[in-house]
Amino acid sequence: MVGSDDDFTAGAVKDFAADGPIELVYFPTGSPDLNPTEEYWRQLKLALANRYFGSCAEIRSAVWTALESISPPGVYQYLCS
Repeated sequence: MVGSDDDFTAGAVKDFAADGPIELVYFPTGSPDLNPTEEYWRQLKLALANRYFGSCAEIRSAVWTALESISPPGVYQYLCS
């Protein structure tokens, strides 16, 4: 059933991958350097660190500005190097 909670479980993902030409690749536990998302968050935190924001609007503006300047990590380099 589409939209049920069962659609978003690890078991459902494994079953879906098993039915097609998809190979699941698992990152080792405790290896954020192998996860490109972690690099993206690291860059965002660096861009926003040690700053005072007087309002939510200032935070929102700073986040959008930072996101425009961050270099997204290359997934291919992480998985195929």
